[in-house]
Amino acid sequence: QYRIDFSRVEWMIDVVDGKYQRRTQKVDGKEKMLPEDNWVWSPQGVVNMHRPETWGYLQFSGKTVGTGTDPYIENPDNGVKWALRMICFREKVFFDKNAKYTADLKQLELADYKVNEVVFAPEIILTQSLFEATLPSADGKSTWHITQDGRVWKTSVILK
Repeated sequence: QYRIDFSRVEWMIDVVDGKYQRRTQKVDGKEKMLPEDNWVWSPQGVVNMHRPETWGYLQFSGKTVGTGTDPYIENPDNGVKWALRMICFREKVFFDKNAKYTADLKQLELADYKVNEVVFAPEIILTQSLFEATLPSADGKSTWHITQDGRVWKTSVILK
């Protein structure tokens, strides 16, 4: 399975004197360009193609096209990785307001957040300008990590 998305951006245009011009409209007496229309292959929840964590999943199959289908099998670690993303998103907002990160899930409004139907208990390590949050994988055999820059990775070491 890969994260993937496709995007199409289209502006309303007119041909004026043989050249393309973006269409405008008058707003408060001033000419303003009309906004673009955006389409994506899978809904992202935000208008920002530069957030691959919100892209849809493409599942590869060994079957020849037209010969059948394979059921989509969700990776159980997707919930773990999304929970870490929630920490990262909330930490950025907290940092912008407080000039520091926090390890307090209540301050991040994630105290009751559930992963695979279980309230999660991440470990969050802080420095003055960085953080790293970790959670065990769904099978408990490895650990997922995320840092303040959004980098996510998995180690085979179980952190307790």
